[in-house]
Amino acid sequence: MSGRGSNQYRQRTTAFASPAPPDLVGQAAHQVLCGEIWDGYCTTYVYPPEYAHGPHPTPKAKRAAAARCSFLDSTTLPAYLARDRSATVRSALASNRSCPPAVLGQLAGDHSKLVRAAVARNPRTSGATLGALVRDPETTVRANLAANPSCPPALLGTLIADRSSIVRQPAANNPNCPSAAAGQALLHDPDILVRAAAAACPGLPSPLLMQAARQDLSPEVKMTIAQHPNCPGPALELLLSTDRQGTTSSLVARHPNCPPELLETLAAAQEAGWEAHKACAANPHTPAAALARLASHPRYLVREQVASNPSCPPGQLAALADDRVGYVSLCVAANPRTPPETLVRLLQHRKPQVAAAAAHNPALPRAAFAMWQLAR
Repeated sequence: MSGRGSNQYRQRTTAFASPAPPDLVGQAAHQVLCGEIWDGYCTTYVYPPEYAHGPHPTPKAKRAAAARCSFLDSTTLPAYLARDRSATVRSALASNRSCPPAVLGQLAGDHSKLVRAAVARNPRTSGATLGALVRDPETTVRANLAANPSCPPALLGTLIADRSSIVRQPAANNPNCPSAAAGQALLHDPDILVRAAAAACPGLPSPLLMQAARQDLSPEVKMTIAQHPNCPGPALELLLSTDRQGTTSSLVARHPNCPPELLETLAAAQEAGWEAHKACAANPHTPAAALARLASHPRYLVREQVASNPSCPPGQLAALADDRVGYVSLCVAANPRTPPETLVRLLQHRKPQVAAAAAHNPALPRAAFAMWQLAR
């Protein structure tokens, strides 16, 4: 292909590959809706009707503009797109996080549930508009409202008591959910997924978590409680004693509130599994006797965690320095509690990564580090 046709093809290809303009309002001379940039079919530059007398924008161009434009403080273009006949264009506009709150308030009364759901999910929607959507008859709209990170706690307290579990679950998952409402859902909601979501609320008090661990029998809820930062030691013991499927043992062993005597019991229990043993080996509250038992574990992943434990006794680290797996020796070389004489010995390790880790350990004497540098 040559001549004029070739130039025309090159121009179309360049226009199709060009990125979308980052800002389409505020600079009328440069803010254009180029249909060919998004769909590659037309070669006509399409302007908003306020600025040009050209053809009307294509549906694809309007959808792209509604979803991708940065509207800043202008309402001219979004108000124009909010009146579009296509619900997909209006829903794309309602999903745009730079859409002005006034336009979002207008779209909140749209007859299409897709548009109202997009408004309910948009973090820029005003509190008054969100308050009106909490009474929307469509479950999808209320579920999107419950998942909105800007949803006020008062509205979430209402949504977590919604008749539909599709709404209650995202409300319980929302970080703004009041702890009192989440606690009621954890204790009394009939849906397992809602109770599990409520159990992750960061503001739940320890007594309530203890009560939930005592009365709830579902593994999903128990696993969530076992990971809660406010879960007390007695609740962890209760979760472990009622664990029939082995789903919470590793979570309990990993928890910072796990009592040392429970960690020692888990480390000695063969039926707990190697993953629970690995979690015990990584917990800094594990007693030294339990760490010594785990240091001879047949799985190197467990021994590796023992060698990385900041509470591991220096004598145990010295014994692990000669482990047959190099990763364990590497963890010993990087542990600040490793004895200096062990670090000096690890400078001669067969693996250069282990020697380098020992050389950069702050417990290594400076003289030994200087000699290691000279010998390189």
